[in-house]
Amino acid sequence: MGTWIGAFVEVGDRDPLAEALAGHGITLERPPGGDWLYLQAEPSLASLVPPDIARALSRQLGGRVIAFLLQSTASVEELVCFEAGEEVRRLSYSADEGGWLAQDGAPQGWERVYFFEDDHGTGADEEWPLELNDEIEEEDIARYEAARAEGDGAAVLDLLHVGSGWGLYRLAAHLGLDPAAPHAIYRPPANRRLRWKVYALGAAALAFFALMFLLGRA
Repeated sequence: MGTWIGAFVEVGDRDPLAEALAGHGITLERPPGGDWLYLQAEPSLASLVPPDIARALSRQLGGRVIAFLLQSTASVEELVCFEAGEEVRRLSYSADEGGWLAQDGAPQGWERVYFFEDDHGTGADEEWPLELNDEIEEEDIARYEAARAEGDGAAVLDLLHVGSGWGLYRLAAHLGLDPAAPHAIYRPPANRRLRWKVYALGAAALAFFALMFLLGRA
């Protein structure tokens, strides 16, 4: 997946959900079957960031929203977690800019799934973890295994690389979500305005050529 932008939205009370989504121009494709909704966002033509409506949704719904941006071709990954409208966690990674750019806020419970795979490890009979650097010292392996036992990826960020989306896929599965089947679609206002401009220009071009055709037949 080249560019993936979206949010995992804790649903909670379903009564305000439809109103909250509609208020941000979000199209609900199908109702969520569990406690979480997968919101897919169109890449903004103005900037590539996690969905800007995540904080407002979290405030309106009174729960958690984990907004994210992935650009796998550039190994860029960013997650921002809001709870009741307050930012509680931000993780940002860019391979071209030296790795981890931000680790703000307190580690969250879902990070155990995001950073660690249940069936991967550093033992002789285990498959090497996808996000763990290949060339590390024995003392770093011990640090990693201790962090894995605690589910504390923040303690070993210096050993981890992301940007391929594996952690996001694991997190989605953990929340009962399918990355290929969004419940709702968000189109940023800039995209919607540009779409109407394209339609208007297309209609004007058709009208112009139709007029030229009619004048040519006269």
